[in-house]
Parts: sequence; structure tokens; C-alpha cells
Amino acid sequence: MTIRQIVSCRGWSSDAYWAARVSVELQRAGHDVALVCKRRSESRVIRRARAAGVTRVETLELASGVKPIADSMDLRRMIRWLPETDVLHVHRGKEHWLAALANRLSGVRRPLVRTRHIVLPVRPHALNRWLYNQATDLVVTVTEAIRLQLVAAGLGPADRVVALPGGVDTDRFQADATRSATGGLRATLPDVSPDTPLVGLVSGLRVMKGHQTVIEAATRLAEAGHRLHSRALLPDDRYRLRALVSQWIADGDVDGVLVTGGTGFTGRDSTPEALLPLLDKTMPGFGELFRAISFEEIGTSSLQSRAFAGLANGTFVFALPGSTSACRTAWERIIRAQLDATTRPCNLATLRPRLRE
Repeated sequence: MTIRQIVSCRGWSSDAYWAARVSVELQRAGHDVALVCKRRSESRVIRRARAAGVTRVETLELASGVKPIADSMDLRRMIRWLPETDVLHVHRGKEHWLAALANRLSGVRRPLVRTRHIVLPVRPHALNRWLYNQATDLVVTVTEAIRLQLVAAGLGPADRVVALPGGVDTDRFQADATRSATGGLRATLPDVSPDTPLVGLVSGLRVMKGHQTVIEAATRLAEAGHRLHSRALLPDDRYRLRALVSQWIADGDVDGVLVTGGTGFTGRDSTPEALLPLLDKTMPGFGELFRAISFEEIGTSSLQSRAFAGLANGTFVFALPGSTSACRTAWERIIRAQLDATTRPCNLATLRPRLRE
């Protein structure tokens, strides 16, 4: 099959990352796949897509907002593509509308698939009802919550809206072998003694800069003498995040949890709302100190961070921003020293035996 994946991102966002990943996997399955990107995004999107394994890249203007001249040129080109295309797969609203109109105006209609990567609700007005119910053949969501939201709003019948959720395999990363069908994480770590604490690390990676953050965090934990309990990548879903962190703080082998991402002010930033209800005690000084240090680096932009820390069931919980630089600042200038029993005059590490008094 010939498939065109169309994504209008200006930068390497999660939409662009997953469009590239899907393109590569479809290529491996033997399909002819073209990743269609925004013009003038060579350094920020196209180069990284090629590095990920995408072999065929095409471009459209995909201008932000409504631009009659640029949009009409993109529309004419899409119409010319349709006879030689079997499936159109779109990832954002701009290309969704262009592809739907191309199908409408062309004498050759092709199946149109839309993937919804975000949890922001779609307004159920008449135009969107036409777009999702009549112009789109399949809608793919990244969480069940988004799928139910679309179906409840009348934006697609239940049999044409499917969820392909990501996230962590909680059975595989279960530390307690008695609660895991596969023997748990410890079964894969024969050189780690049963009494060695394992540290859980979960990251909400909405923007794909987060992969390097998780890798660096795991490396720095190991260098400081800590053991990594497990790590997980979750979508922006406060309930799944709360459920996983609840599991870790209930595990006696876990002494600390680091969470990155979701501490800002956008609609999808929900880490504080997910985790603050779990805390027995908050650590106001962490957030205050982090923002004070951040002010030295990014000025008043530091006020946009809702980073926080606290104690839950004797487990330290630190919630950090998703950027690599912010995580590095928090670790190198605050957390590392406080988890070191040699730090004077006091530190969090020496409090461990008394946390459950």
C-alpha cells in the first residue's frame, strides 16, 4: 500500500516523533510510505525523521491558521496525490481539514485516518461533526479517555474510534515477585540483593526531549550509588500517573520517586493535580529553592514552574519540569546532595529510618 503520513509540526514534538515512528514501522512491513512535513522544517523535523529511519519525505506549506493562497496550493497538491495514494494518515487539525477537503473535491476518495495525540477536547460544532463523522474513516487516540470523550461528544461512532494506549507494563516492573505473574523486576536483576532499595522513575514525555532526560536521570542515580527500581513513560493522564506512583509509594523497596514533566500551566499539565493528593507531607522548600535557582538561569520564566516535592508513605516524591536543563538543575543543585548521607548539616537520606515513626 502507498500511505502518506502528514504532520504539520514546526518542531520535533510528540506528534512528529510518532508520525516518524509509524512511518518507519510501516516501511518495515513492506508499505510505500511518505512522511509529509511542513516546509522549512528541515533542521527541526525532517533531519530527525530521516535519522529515525524515514526514507521518503515530501513537503507542503501547511501554514498556521487559515492562509487562502498557501492552503489552496496544498489542497491542489493533495488532490494530485490521491490517485497514487491508498491511505491518508493525518496527525493535526490543519492537515486533517486539508485532506478531508481534498477527498471531498476530488473524484478519487481515499480512506482518511486521524490520530489524536492530545487530551484537549474537540468542540462538537457542526463543522467538526462533519469532519469526524463523515469525512474521517478512522480516529486513533492515545488514551481510552480521549476515545470516550470523542464518542460522548458525537464525534465518531464507537466502532470507528479506537484507542492505542502507551505506558508502562506494571506487571513487568513490579518489584514484589509475589504480586507479579512474571516474577517482577527483581527476577531480571540477579546481581541485586533483595534488601537493596530500588528507585522508581516515571516521566511524562509530551515533547520528545524527555527521552534524554530519563536516560540522564537514570545514569546520574547510578553514579550516585542509587539503584533504579523501574522507569516508565506515560501519556498526559493524571489518573494513570497517580495509579503508578501510588503503586511505587506502596512498595517498601522504593525510597524515592522522580517525576518529570507536566508541571507547567497548559491544559495537559496535570502532575501536581495527580500527585499532591497522595502526599502525607509537602516539602515547600524544594519548590521555593528550585524556582530561586531557576531565576538565575531563566529569569521570571521560572514562575511558570509548579515543581514540588513531598513525602508519601515514607517515600520521597520529587516532581520536576520536563526540560533536560531543569532536571539537571534540580538534580545537581538540590536533590543529589540531599540524598547523600554525608551532606552537612543535614540531609534527607539520614531521615529514612524515622520517616514511618
